[in-house]
Amino acid sequence: QWTMLAAAFTKDLKTGQTSFTATTKQDLMVRLETPRFLREGDSFELKAIITNNSTAVLPVALELITKLNEEDAKDLLGILSTTAELRINPGEQSVVSWPIRAPQGSGVFNFTLVAKAAGLSDGEVKSFPLLPATQRLSESKTIAVKDGANTVSLDNLANPDTELNAVHLS
Repeated sequence: QWTMLAAAFTKDLKTGQTSFTATTKQDLMVRLETPRFLREGDSFELKAIITNNSTAVLPVALELITKLNEEDAKDLLGILSTTAELRINPGEQSVVSWPIRAPQGSGVFNFTLVAKAAGLSDGEVKSFPLLPATQRLSESKTIAVKDGANTVSLDNLANPDTELNAVHLS
């Protein structure tokens, strides 16, 4: 739903304004619910919300495609390209979910969902980062940044003989 406002001003300071609301929607709409990011080995339920805004029952065919870094199709616990079929009543929504396990590696993860029904179609592509499974915090410091004094020394990182499990310096 969009609300629009128009205002006009004349040279002699007279004013006028009007507003109106417009609603836009498609008969068939899909929306993916994904996390902001994944780490290697993470498990989650990928949810797709399919909405039927038409006046008829829609037989909907879904296709989910997963890729890492745009070119490499990745197997996510057997889910490389998945299809599903469902019937959605007029004015209703349906939720379909797939169990996903993030692969090894890092980069940009892409999910593409395409829905087709009775001459209608909609799709969505979601991209988000796939991060390494473990990131070791070797050393951190809290410092005040001052003009001309922005040098920080992380001495434990410079010493290869230092064993760090968890060091937090404030």
